[in-house]
Amino acid sequence: MTTIDIKDGYIKVEGHSGYDVPGKDIVCAAISILTEATYNYLIVTNNNIEKEDDDGKFYIIIKGLNETGSKIIEAFKEMIDDIAEQYPENVRRIKWKN
Repeated sequence: MTTIDIKDGYIKVEGHSGYDVPGKDIVCAAISILTEATYNYLIVTNNNIEKEDDDGKFYIIIKGLNETGSKIIEAFKEMIDDIAEQYPENVRRIKWKN
């Protein structure tokens, strides 16, 4: 199962969804693309962030967000919620504030 945790100060994505074998797993692919895109959008919109990619765990460390960055994070949450609803056995999101 893939777990997504979003708190003040970080986004953490870890684990394999188990929907299919690695390399053919559309759930993992969707989450990976959303996470990488979110990171890239935060960078190009001048937010103060860093990333750590460590063997199945991906962290976006948030040191400061501007208004656009906050909107990007909210959009990421909504998209992750949509995936978690469609694949509840494969994606778990830690309860976050909306």
